Amino acid sequence: MSRGKRSPDFDTILKVMAALGLKLHAEAVHMNNSTAQHHVIPLDACRGREFVVSGPAINKISGDYCAMEEKPKKVTIYTDGACLGNPGPGGYGVVMLYDRHRKELSGGFRLTSNNRMELMAAIVGLGALKTRCRVTLYTDSQYLVNAMTKGWVERWRANGWMRNKRESALNPDLWEQLRQQCRRHEVEFVWVRGHADNSENNRCDELATGAAAGQNLPPDTGYRPPAAASADEGRQKSNNLLQ
Repeated sequence: MSRGKRSPDFDTILKVMAALGLKLHAEAVHMNNSTAQHHVIPLDACRGREFVVSGPAINKISGDYCAMEEKPKKVTIYTDGACLGNPGPGGYGVVMLYDRHRKELSGGFRLTSNNRMELMAAIVGLGALKTRCRVTLYTDSQYLVNAMTKGWVERWRANGWMRNKRESALNPDLWEQLRQQCRRHEVEFVWVRGHADNSENNRCDELATGAAAGQNLPPDTGYRPPAAASADEGRQKSNNLLQ
């Protein structure tokens, strides 16, 4: 912006948006959103599109350009995990739906657990999104839904990844990855009954089971057998006694 020009105030921005036919969603206005991603867009290209205005954008509207954050796209993701033996060869399946677009993802590991594959499916699905989205994620894993919606993960993390004084919380590596993805997107976790009449959940199960049965599967480097986890916990307690 050249010297001597004043940045327009918020009322002026609203008038400009009205003149362009833009729709301002009041419930989505972020005045101090440090995680928002902004784009410099020619005003002519903004016509007819929906945007939310953020604090930094208010100071960047000048001349023929404006900096605005586009309203997040609404995406539906179905996920499922499978494990042949639990622990054993495992796989994940993902179905992503946006408008008329559909994408399926799957992968497997030679030795893992069912819960890890449930988490991996959610991580892979959210990680495949290239921009910030508003996601409804359906899963038949109560472990995943309850941990994310009831505050279990945050409590485990605050307690050094301990469920209680005696038991470690499993899969902290994947919970951390999932937390990072949830900071990138607006995610609602919804439980669905598995192996029932939900066609997309059933398709995810097919993808996950097929991936688990694949050949030459890579190792799940984060998987720790229960015996190893208990041994590590015991060593940690011994070390604490010596400190």
